[in-house]
Amino acid sequence: MLEFFADNFSDCVWLAVVLISMIPMLESKVAIPFALSKQIWGESVLSPVEACVFSLVGSMIPAIILLVVCKGFKNKVMGFVVDKENKFVAKVGQLSEKASVMQKCVYLAGFVAFPMPLTGLYAGSVIAGLSNLCWWKGLLSLFAGGLISCVGIDIICCLFENSAFFVFLFAVAVAVLICLANVVLWVVRAIKKKRGA
Repeated sequence: MLEFFADNFSDCVWLAVVLISMIPMLESKVAIPFALSKQIWGESVLSPVEACVFSLVGSMIPAIILLVVCKGFKNKVMGFVVDKENKFVAKVGQLSEKASVMQKCVYLAGFVAFPMPLTGLYAGSVIAGLSNLCWWKGLLSLFAGGLISCVGIDIICCLFENSAFFVFLFAVAVAVLICLANVVLWVVRAIKKKRGA
């Protein structure tokens, strides 16, 4: 896979970084070390600032689309919620009303900023889309969290010389392990459900 990118994107590394950062679970966590890896790109390697900017742009493109889709979905579906779910939604609404809008934005930005699988811009976009935050406040929170995450990953890759490739491999390995764990859990639940029936 790495040879594919090195062969086909050596003249436009920025495009490869944007494409990698658009993939769920990989996002900037993998795209920045990928962009800074001299083992992959040689002399075409991006600067830390370029890696950060292109990774953030690539991550924000699907995040904006997902935020808009989730807001639209929430608005369409809320009328079809049954009574029990209405009670649950009301209780959640009461709890979420206790937190100020600023607190919600900070929590969302912090969730997105934490560079672990399942805590990136994709998950944050769904949360922002299904919450009662207005879309532009959600978008600003997502951007702030994404920027913090990108800068943090950029700093880690720059502090440890020649570590970008190993950070990239580690991030990919963690993403693959989480996917495999989800598949195993799904299979185990399906077997238990089948035995119970």
